[in-house]
Amino acid sequence: FDEAAARGRLATVRLKLLQNALLDGREAPAMETVFVGETLRSALALEDAGIREAPTYPRGHLYRGHLRAAICALEALGKEGSVGCATAGIDDLRNALRLSPMSASMHAKVARYYIHAWSLFDAPARREALSVIERASRMNPTDKALQQALETARKEIRG
Repeated sequence: FDEAAARGRLATVRLKLLQNALLDGREAPAMETVFVGETLRSALALEDAGIREAPTYPRGHLYRGHLRAAICALEALGKEGSVGCATAGIDDLRNALRLSPMSASMHAKVARYYIHAWSLFDAPARREALSVIERASRMNPTDKALQQALETARKEIRG
């Protein structure tokens, strides 16, 4: 799991640089795009292997959810319709919470993912995200960022 996480972190940092290049009107270097894709896929393969060996390890599911979303985002670079990438790893995030229902830190990590992806979610995904953010806020009452995100999410849900 450690190696998969290290590869995933490296690749997601570089993915953000590719996304920033596109936002700045520059073309993403093809070699870098290939490298990031290979690194993400190798991290996902390691994560899958780890989950086969330790299927009840919640962080494995958390990391796999992040990797699936990152792979989707890479494949959608420069294309319309990449909004669905925000939900690409949701099943894994659900599994992470199911496997650690009383973990305040796991709920906070999943809630932070939902907060960052909020603008990309449709209404049903936002309702699900809101329930996780609410629980994470209750479990982490001193986390001001979660409390603030919860209020923002509630306002947006109400319209």
